[in-house]
Amino acid sequence: MAAGTMDIRIIDGPLEVIALPAGDDGCGAETMFVGRTRGEHHADYGDLVALVYECYEAMAASTLEEIAKEAADRWPIRTLRLWHAMGRVAVGEASLLVATCTPHRSEGLAATAWIIDQLKLRAEI
Repeated sequence: MAAGTMDIRIIDGPLEVIALPAGDDGCGAETMFVGRTRGEHHADYGDLVALVYECYEAMAASTLEEIAKEAADRWPIRTLRLWHAMGRVAVGEASLLVATCTPHRSEGLAATAWIIDQLKLRAEI
């Protein structure tokens, strides 16, 4: 991904959803996935009001970077944003943001889905 940029962060609290910057004329597709805390009801405990994410930040950041680099090796990603929240994230707030810019939509959609799946499997969060 020599022509592109990666923005990988672990952010305290809910995420602010921000689109990727415009201007790369080789980018025909921008994909964005926003994971939000969804409301649920438990018969014994009542309504979910928030999730609290914890991690050993250095280890989790390293894993996110590995996943991002592997994705960039597999697809022609020109720009990649991978952010994950730590701490309290209330119902409706964003905890995960994966955004890609690629030449074509099929590449961006495949890369975004793969990144999410790998994060669920591998990230120490």
